[in-house]
Amino acid sequence: RSQVYERDPKNEIDIVLGFDFGTSSSKIVIRDSGRQTAYAVPFGSLACSGNSYLIPTKIFISDDGNLSLSPAQYSFGSLKIHLMDSPEKIIFSAQSASVTINAAELAAAYMAIVIRRARYWFLKQMKLVYKDTHIYWHVNLGIPSKNYDDHKIRKTFQTIAMAAWRISRSDSIINIAEVKKYLKEAANHLASKEDALNSNADEDLWLHPDYVTTHPEVIMEVVGYAHSPLRINGLHMLVDVGATTLDTATFLIRSHSGEDVFTLLATKVERYGTMELHKHRVHALKNSMQECLSRMSNIDPTLPLPDPTHYERQVAKNYLSQNDSIFFKECRSNIGELVRHTKEARDPNSAAWAAGLPVFICGGGARHPIYKDLIESLGSKIAESLTNFNEFSIKAIPQPQKLNAPELPHNEYDRLAVAYG
Repeated sequence: RSQVYERDPKNEIDIVLGFDFGTSSSKIVIRDSGRQTAYAVPFGSLACSGNSYLIPTKIFISDDGNLSLSPAQYSFGSLKIHLMDSPEKIIFSAQSASVTINAAELAAAYMAIVIRRARYWFLKQMKLVYKDTHIYWHVNLGIPSKNYDDHKIRKTFQTIAMAAWRISRSDSIINIAEVKKYLKEAANHLASKEDALNSNADEDLWLHPDYVTTHPEVIMEVVGYAHSPLRINGLHMLVDVGATTLDTATFLIRSHSGEDVFTLLATKVERYGTMELHKHRVHALKNSMQECLSRMSNIDPTLPLPDPTHYERQVAKNYLSQNDSIFFKECRSNIGELVRHTKEARDPNSAAWAAGLPVFICGGGARHPIYKDLIESLGSKIAESLTNFNEFSIKAIPQPQKLNAPELPHNEYDRLAVAYG
């Protein structure tokens, strides 16, 4: 269901569902535009450990082709990465049903199940508030800033979000065939933008394409800051450390005719997230072990059998340190390139260069000291090579007063910032 009234409603309201489709976890914030209040959706037993508003970006498929968020025969993560890399790539083949599912279809199924759960929670909690009100639903979906100017990617994300809403209106268990059907229909609806989608015949099972929009994640992330007393106009930078990617962007915040205007100047989305660091470490250790074993195996067969200590291997701490140094050197270089490009080619005359460039450090990986320290100290290193640049001014994104999230851990608002935005 998408409504709670049982008779003809007396009122109507716009409700916006903000979906942050993350690499490792996703988040949903639902906002009542009339009451100017937003509600972070908790996911109960399905939530990530330590934060009930985060749900793993992971989906399960049974051998007969049914999809769910509960453990089944097959599990799939990296949904967003697969979608960004190749929406049409086949991810799974169901043996008994003889069907396949690609990255776009898998993402649509995941979003549908999460949306259905979030909408159910919201309507149950707010039943008395909306018992006489017709809700006009909107879905806003964040997309990687690097791809924001890519019309094809934006259309892919919008199509998936539109299909996900329709799939979420199903009362039954979601299966692969159903996902394929509605994703194809969503693409057709977007192509024609038929007003008939909101007709009584469809019982508002579909949202009109104008009610499903995509926005750059980096901009959505700072909307709370832009609406706070801490806001300053002008140049800013944001670094979001995720599980797979490290997203960096410079942008302008300004006002025009009473409206906020956000302008992206430069963006980078590179795979320097926490799990990529983990992979680099494991790969480095694997190579080290192989080299060690190769040396061990080359012994003189005419000599006595080596002592057991010959086979022992202690991984030197500085080996991982050397690997990390290479990894973070590349990471620093990428951020530095973006800052230099912004100063030299995008906004050379900004007062922020001399005053201290405002920088937000966000994302789950930002809690790791190694990333936080690297970014905070990087400003002084970049300042050595740029004239009239006075380091970074680290800023926190304040939690909006009108966000209802009673279970949110202290200093964890930035995890919800994209969904709220």
